[in-house]
Amino acid sequence: MYLFKKTKFSSFEEALLKPENCRELQLMNLNENLIGKGGIFLKFVNLEKLDIQADSKIYNLLEFVLPEEIGQLKK
Repeated sequence: MYLFKKTKFSSFEEALLKPENCRELQLMNLNENLIGKGGIFLKFVNLEKLDIQADSKIYNLLEFVLPEEIGQLKK
């Protein structure tokens, strides 16, 4: 039994190992488009804080958008 569990993550890969434990997700220097990755955010049912900071080059992409599913997060 763990008394303390990790709740703050800095990558999708790490957070998806235990998505129910993810309360804080910090994606820094994101260099990929999030199109098609919206469903991933819905797996984080206990997410309280989401911080996305993308590499400045990604904003120049014509198809850059944030997934609609981010708006469906409840906490």
